[in-house]
Amino acid sequence: MRLSLLVTFVGLFFQLPGRAQTSLLNSFRPGSYVLRSDRNKRLNGQMKLRSSTLLLVKDETNKTIKLTPEDVQSFQIEGNKYTIAYDFEVRQGLIDALIEQAFVEQLDSGQVVLMRYAYTIGSPATMGAGGMMTGGQSENNVYLLRWGRGTSVSAIQASWLTGGGTRFREALLPYVNQRPDLVNLIENGTITVRDLPTLVKAINTGQAYGLSTSSRN
Repeated sequence: MRLSLLVTFVGLFFQLPGRAQTSLLNSFRPGSYVLRSDRNKRLNGQMKLRSSTLLLVKDETNKTIKLTPEDVQSFQIEGNKYTIAYDFEVRQGLIDALIEQAFVEQLDSGQVVLMRYAYTIGSPATMGAGGMMTGGQSENNVYLLRWGRGTSVSAIQASWLTGGGTRFREALLPYVNQRPDLVNLIENGTITVRDLPTLVKAINTGQAYGLSTSSRN
């Protein structure tokens, strides 16, 4: 029981604000996309993000097209914008997994681009001997940062106990080295992983932290 409660607590702590990027239960929604093969043309369709590497699109004939990050430059589903992130590491359990390319939600842009990567870990639940359920999947969300004119992507992950930690601070500090006020907030532990949208908004608007327009979910 104690272990079950701890797992539940950890899962709730890591839920980032805003609507989850992916869900197998999402219905098709209106959107548009740009293919790598023709970046000057935007196509419309009913769309569903099936996973971080698979986008489903229904065209005007109701035919379903499967698209991967290799096919798409960017896309939008209703009010949510998505792009592609390349070659970043995400901590999964005790190891760092290299993600070569994935669909990610773009939350803010400017001097710094804030993105959110959603992924699942575990295996589908199955019925074992005696009717016991084993396995199971959980959805996780990780914030990503890159410079507006750069391509290198950093995954910003924090200690589940504090929402911060040394690794978290070291990943953030290069993006705020021209803002002593923000450096101080990060170094004294005021900024946690939940505060990243507000922090990036302050960077991109040049305003004081907390005074800039609230970030989009």
